[in-house]
Amino acid sequence: MPAFDLLIGVPFLIGAGLALWRWKRPVFGGLLVAGLAMLAPTVLSEYAPHFRRAVGVTPIAALFIGLGLAVILVARRSLPARTRMCPGGCVKAAWSRMS
Repeated sequence: MPAFDLLIGVPFLIGAGLALWRWKRPVFGGLLVAGLAMLAPTVLSEYAPHFRRAVGVTPIAALFIGLGLAVILVARRSLPARTRMCPGGCVKAAWSRMS
């Protein structure tokens, strides 16, 4: 069973990719080193993977997810106003045109 579903996995991959891309900056390099250090107990154990042994990486994963969401929101702001309409706004617009 995967640790993240698709909704959380995509921002995690974007955030982790950004951290790998900018690994020379102390903030991103520190996150990567801390994540690898916290994954060591589960990787080096006999019965890997084990999520209880990897609980130390949870804050690092949350930071990667937040970083990915921030990248998505910044990219979304650069789009035209009609394309960044939220799904609720699309439903409301469609409903008002139907009535």
